[in-house]
Amino acid sequence: MKHFLAITLIITILLSGMGIFTWGHGRTTHAAPLLTTWYVNAATGNNGNDCLTPATACLTIAEAVSRAAHGDTIQIAAGVYDETLDISLELTLIGAGTENTFLDGGNSHRVLTASSNNLTLVDLTIQNGRTTNQNGGGIYNFGTLTLQNTRVLSNTAVNGGGAAIFNASDLTVQDSEISGNTADSVGGGIYGWTNTAVTVTHSLIAHNEGNQGGGIYSLGTAVLSNSTIQDNFAPAFGGGLTMFNGSMTLDRVTVSGNQSDGYGGGVLNNWGALTITNSTISGNTAPNYAGLANISSLAQTAVLNSTIAHNPTTGSGTRYGVANLDSAVISFQNTIIADHPSRNCVNTGSWTSLGHNLSDDSYCSFTSTGDLQNTPASLAPLGDYGGPTETHALLPGSAAIDSGDNAPCPTTDQRGIPRPFDGDGDGTAVCDRGAFEARNQLTISDVAVLEGDSGTVTAVFTVALSPTSTQQVTVDYETVDGTAVGTSDYVPDNDTLTFAPGQATQTIAILVNGDTADEPDETFTVHLSNPTNADVLDGQGTATIIDDDGLPSLTIADVTITEGNSGTTTATFTVSLSPADNNPVTVDFDTVNGTAVANGDYTAASGALTFAPGETSQPIAITIHGDQIDEGESETFTVQLSNPVNANLVDDEAAGVIEDDDISRVSVFNGPPVLEGDAGEAMAVFTVTLELPTAFPVTIDYYTQSGTGGNFATPGVDFAPISGTLTFNPGETEKTASVTIYSDLEEEEDEVFSLYLINANPISIYGSTAMATILNDDGDSWSVYLPIVIRP
Repeated sequence: MKHFLAITLIITILLSGMGIFTWGHGRTTHAAPLLTTWYVNAATGNNGNDCLTPATACLTIAEAVSRAAHGDTIQIAAGVYDETLDISLELTLIGAGTENTFLDGGNSHRVLTASSNNLTLVDLTIQNGRTTNQNGGGIYNFGTLTLQNTRVLSNTAVNGGGAAIFNASDLTVQDSEISGNTADSVGGGIYGWTNTAVTVTHSLIAHNEGNQGGGIYSLGTAVLSNSTIQDNFAPAFGGGLTMFNGSMTLDRVTVSGNQSDGYGGGVLNNWGALTITNSTISGNTAPNYAGLANISSLAQTAVLNSTIAHNPTTGSGTRYGVANLDSAVISFQNTIIADHPSRNCVNTGSWTSLGHNLSDDSYCSFTSTGDLQNTPASLAPLGDYGGPTETHALLPGSAAIDSGDNAPCPTTDQRGIPRPFDGDGDGTAVCDRGAFEARNQLTISDVAVLEGDSGTVTAVFTVALSPTSTQQVTVDYETVDGTAVGTSDYVPDNDTLTFAPGQATQTIAILVNGDTADEPDETFTVHLSNPTNADVLDGQGTATIIDDDGLPSLTIADVTITEGNSGTTTATFTVSLSPADNNPVTVDFDTVNGTAVANGDYTAASGALTFAPGETSQPIAITIHGDQIDEGESETFTVQLSNPVNANLVDDEAAGVIEDDDISRVSVFNGPPVLEGDAGEAMAVFTVTLELPTAFPVTIDYYTQSGTGGNFATPGVDFAPISGTLTFNPGETEKTASVTIYSDLEEEEDEVFSLYLINANPISIYGSTAMATILNDDGDSWSVYLPIVIRP
């Protein structure tokens, strides 16, 4: 029996591996086929691997697809995969995140052709696909394709449509983004073909461009919910959405910031059936019919509890927010049309108000039960007031609050808030007009405080609830840095406020730290979030910390430096900032001549200094030129500061003193001996010199003098005595004094006399006396007698 059981178990295991499971009584059942996960890694993979584990991954997605069977999963690691994929299997491709896994067309080919009954893309990005004379630059789908948390970016269809996706079958886009795609033809983001289905939920269609239908162009069925169609462009018409001869449903959708150069900046319905519920059409532009255009006899549009506002026309167009033309059919109920620059509506077709609409002019023909005309809507700016899409909140006191019709009212508003709500606090819950159901609304004030020099001060924010509630209301708050930094400038805080029933205000106290640093006014914010039983209408309060510290002071210090005899030295001036500042501080500087002359004694300089936040000193380096000229005294120049930014100039000038290290002295030297001569006169020349040139005039007196007796020359007999003053101009180093020598025939010894220097000004005398020698050229006479010879 044991052997039989063992054999049976082995056979069972083998058969189950083949998809056949056998169990007693001769009955055979088929088990579900085993599904396989294949792995791809552009960095480490190899197509020779088995691709069954991350460590043995394929190199390419195409290789994994070729091995896969229906129902398999392909796990794609982070990386860029430049491949042309054609997938006909039912597969799920899962990336490592939209910021990590990229299926890339390299701007040269389509990325993906999908023809399977069920292909799902998850957590990846399709980008840079390109086709020419074909549709579907990024994806061509003629199967059943689902995108989950997937981005389709920067794809192009040259002379084609559907730059991101051309859909010829069934397409579902969930929690995804289709952005930055460009088609020369229609559907910059998505082009839905005839008899096809496009479903978009919780997704963003933005910044796409197509000649018609910048975001989506649909010929089939399109259902959009909880999504945003934003900032798309169509040169012809339908900047955001265009439907032609199909059907489209917008439920809790925001169409904003789209543009057309023709008409229908936001939404264009041409020959189709369009239903708009709990949706916002705002901030779209076109020369004609900027918000919603319903055109042609077959176009039918129904608008319920929606807000169409702030759609400006451009240029010289017909300037209408909503247009119903050429026998088209349109109806409105519980809807707001307001705040268009010229007029809200124009109609040449069939226009029906089903009641309880609101317009702030009279051009929409809202005259049915409960309609309000020429009544301000009191809308808050388009913004995040909760929910997956931006909306126009109703301001407190708006005529749209609690004034709609409960019968057709959807069960929630655009954000998913339950309708109806008693928004005016009268005890009766009535549906609001438009896409937004106003509940008790929370706002927070701004506040400004002087920071002080020390300790703390308190910034008090007031949070108001309007109207007061019969229920407890709570809201979380948290401080967020701006230019002010938590802990340093203020004490960060986060908590929950609770409003008791009937309570209208609460306060949030934030401590602000004082300091003595001069700085710009700083800001931080308090953010409100996660309300219960209320809406956050204004959820950001700004605190301005006003700086009460004066500007820091700039000073510059004098510098003294010895010039040197050659080359250059550097005089470094220090510019100081006190106290340190949190702002950048700049100041200009320039050198100015004094007794020192630019480019002779120093190199002129100018420029600007910048103190980074926290810096307290900066140098200015000036080059000083060495020389061997006696300037007589130190020379000076100045460095001047000017044009301070974020500081005060307390000392704007510093002296640069160049100390002269050259001293010149005057000397006279013995002249060469002079032959006296027998007649006439000769000259004895004395040379007077300066050791160094000077930068100033030098004068020195001189005179001749002789001794008595001996071999001293006699003034007036042997030479002509002289006296006088020599003047050295700047740069001159040599002068002469000449003494006339008298000639005679007297035989005598060589004679001497002296030249004396006195009264040197303003320098000193190094050699004050020089001697001149008069050489006697009169000696004994000699006669030569020649003998007389007589011849016989």
